[in-house]
Amino acid sequence: MSGFLRHLLFAFVLALSLPTPCVQQEASTQIYGGGSIFTQPYMDYFTESFQLVRRDDAIVCTYGGASHSLLFLMAKPDLDFAVVDAPLHETLLANNSIAQFPLAGQPLVAIYNLGSSRPATPLVRGSSTPNENKTKTERIRKCKQLLTAEQVLDGATLAAIWLGDVTWWNDPAIVALNPNIALPAEPIRLGHGADRPGGITHSFTNALSILDGRFRAAWSGDGSQDTSRWPQLTGIAGRAIEFSDSGTLSPFVRDTPYSLSYSTFDRAQKTGVDYALMRNSAGAVVWPTVKAVESAISEVSEKLTDSMTINVANGQQRGSWPMCMLHYLAVRSNASTSDCLGINSLLYFTAWTQLTPMAVTKSRELGYAPLSLSFKAKLINNFQKVACNGEKVFDSALLIGTGVRTISFSSWPQEVYYFRGFDAESTITDLSRYNIDFGITARPLTNDESELLGDVPSIPFTMVPVGVAYNLPELVGQGSLLLNLTVLADILLGTIDTWNDTAIQELNPELGDLLPADPIVILNYEDDALSVVFAALSTVSQEFALA
Repeated sequence: MSGFLRHLLFAFVLALSLPTPCVQQEASTQIYGGGSIFTQPYMDYFTESFQLVRRDDAIVCTYGGASHSLLFLMAKPDLDFAVVDAPLHETLLANNSIAQFPLAGQPLVAIYNLGSSRPATPLVRGSSTPNENKTKTERIRKCKQLLTAEQVLDGATLAAIWLGDVTWWNDPAIVALNPNIALPAEPIRLGHGADRPGGITHSFTNALSILDGRFRAAWSGDGSQDTSRWPQLTGIAGRAIEFSDSGTLSPFVRDTPYSLSYSTFDRAQKTGVDYALMRNSAGAVVWPTVKAVESAISEVSEKLTDSMTINVANGQQRGSWPMCMLHYLAVRSNASTSDCLGINSLLYFTAWTQLTPMAVTKSRELGYAPLSLSFKAKLINNFQKVACNGEKVFDSALLIGTGVRTISFSSWPQEVYYFRGFDAESTITDLSRYNIDFGITARPLTNDESELLGDVPSIPFTMVPVGVAYNLPELVGQGSLLLNLTVLADILLGTIDTWNDTAIQELNPELGDLLPADPIVILNYEDDALSVVFAALSTVSQEFALA
C-alpha cells in the first residue's frame, strides 16, 4: 500500500478560529492610521470587510498622503499606523523604532499628454472602450494599431528625461521607441511630487535608480535619500513644476499639453490620462497589469531583508513590469499604550489580508498585486518584532505550507486557509529555503530531496483515489468504461491505440459495439499524481517499469 499512498500536496495556513458575525456592531477597539489615495481602494475595502470578521475591531484610515502619515506616526502617539507607498530605509526604521510589512504592489506608469499632436489612433486610456458595432476584422485591426501606436518608453530613456538629457518629445531616443507615432516638436513639461520618504515619488525615483546607473549616481550622490530634493540632484530644477500633493500629478498631466509625470496605473485610468507601455530589461514591451507586477515581485522574493525593505524594479523576466510600487504598513516596533489589543488586531488584519483566499482574489480585482508566498511567510515571521510596552503582542499561531489540491481541510473553514497548485519540486525548494513551515506532497521524497531537507520528516498523511478520465460521446447514457492497470499501461505504451481494441472490448462486452475505431489521444500534463499512477502501472507491467 505504501507505493500507492498519496501524500497531499497543499499550500495552506493554519490559524486560530475566526468568528464570523451575521451583523455589525459598534467596535470597542478603534485603530487609527493614514495613507495616500493610491492605497485608498485597498484599505477602504479591507478595513470594512475586516469588521465583519472581527466585529469588536474598527480600523479607521484617512488619506492625507503617505509621507505625511509617516511623519505623524513618528511624531504623534495617537496614530497607530501609516500605509506608505515605498519601502522605508533601514536607518529610518531603526532611528524611529518603526517596523514595516508589505501589503501589495501596483504598477507605476509614466503618464503623458501629447496635446493636439495626439495620434488619430487613440492611446490606451482609462475611459476608452472598443466599439461593439465594429466587425471582428475591424476590431482586430484596431487592436493591432493600439499595439503599434501606443507610446513606449524604456528605463534608460525615462531616466534621461528626468536627468534633463532628453527635453523634447521628438528626441531621437523617444522616436526610436515609437516609430509609428508622429511625436510633436514640443518641449516636455515635467511635473513631480515633493513627498518625502514613503511616498510615490520615493518609489518612482527608486525605480529609476535601479533602471539607470546615471540616475542612481545623481539620485544618491549626496547620500541624503531625501525625495524632496531630487530635482536638484538630477538637474531639472527650474524646468519642472513641483506639487506638494502627488495625487494631483494625474490631473496636471491631463490638463497640460505636452506634459509628463508619473502615477499608478489605477490612478491614471480613473483620471483618464494616457500612460506609456514599457520595454523591460528582457526586451519585451509589457503592459502595466497585476500579473506583470506579480511576476516582478516573484523575482525579488528571495532578496527580501529582515527589515522587509525591497525595491521591485527592473525584473529580468519577459512578463515583468519594470516599475512597481510596493505598499507597506508601518507601525511602531514597541508601542507604549495602556491598550495593546489594537496593535494585535492590526497585525491580525495584516495577516488576514495576506492569507485569506478571498482577500487575495479581491486584491487582484482592485488592481493590487498580492505578494508571493515567501513574502507572506517572512511577513508573518516579522510580527514577532512588534511589541507593546516591551512585550510581544501577536498571539495567533500561523503555519504556512505549500502543495497540490486536496479536500482534507475543507471541514475546518474558519481555521485553515490554503493556497493551491504547488508541485513537489517548488514545495521542497521553499522548505529548504525556510520560506514555508511545511509541505504536503503527492509522492514520497526522493533520496536527494530527503538529503536536501535534512531533519525534515516525511509522514504519511492521508489517501485519496487517483483515476483516469476519458471522453467518449458514444458512451453517454450507455454506462461507464472499465479499464484495468494492464490495459492502461499498454495504452500509455502505445500497444493499445484505438478505443475498440480487443483488450478493451473484453473488459466491456456490453459496450463492444459502441466503442469507436478512433485513435486514443492521450493528454499529458504535469502533476505529482502521475507518479502515483506510474508506480501502480509499473507493478503490473515490466515493460512499463523499464520504459
